[in-house]
Amino acid sequence: MKTKTKLLSIIGLIMLFENCTKDANCGDQSDIVNTYYISADDKSKIPFKGNDTLTYISDAGDTAILFGSGKREFIDQIRKDISGNADCPRSTVDNNETISIEYTGDNIELNRIKYKIYGNKERTEIEFKFNAQYGIYYPYYFNSPKFYNDTTLINGVLYYGLPLDITNYKALYNYEYGFIKIQFNGGKIWLLKI
Repeated sequence: MKTKTKLLSIIGLIMLFENCTKDANCGDQSDIVNTYYISADDKSKIPFKGNDTLTYISDAGDTAILFGSGKREFIDQIRKDISGNADCPRSTVDNNETISIEYTGDNIELNRIKYKIYGNKERTEIEFKFNAQYGIYYPYYFNSPKFYNDTTLINGVLYYGLPLDITNYKALYNYEYGFIKIQFNGGKIWLLKI
């Protein structure tokens, strides 16, 4: 009798699992896949090779030398569930072309600059860190020289750039050289040695 009860229980479980299938009314459940590349024009605004060396001199005469640790290019995949229904799963999948470049040095006042450039739906985005301070900026503004609305003097030569004025720092970005001027919390001004 016990064997018959166990057998009926197993058959009941099998039947229960067979009846637990996806809702037939789900419709198209294929993922929505988008791939975003960094345009050649935006890539031309990023002058870094990744293995180069950046040297900054402060207005107090200090030197910060930052060494590139290489350039990584990859596809960063971001998946988001858009179904709202566990029986009918569906996601958007964004494949973003990404370039990551990092420079590090041993001057405590300016010891790291990290760039992460990636394609996105409406524009190329650039994230960056100065030391441990995070910032984000959108270089679609870089597509027009009219946004070069600030200057700095380096060794008697006037350089134009796009100003970034964030809470903890100010910086000046130039298409050919990258960040040519950096200032943290109203402190020393660091100029790129060009």
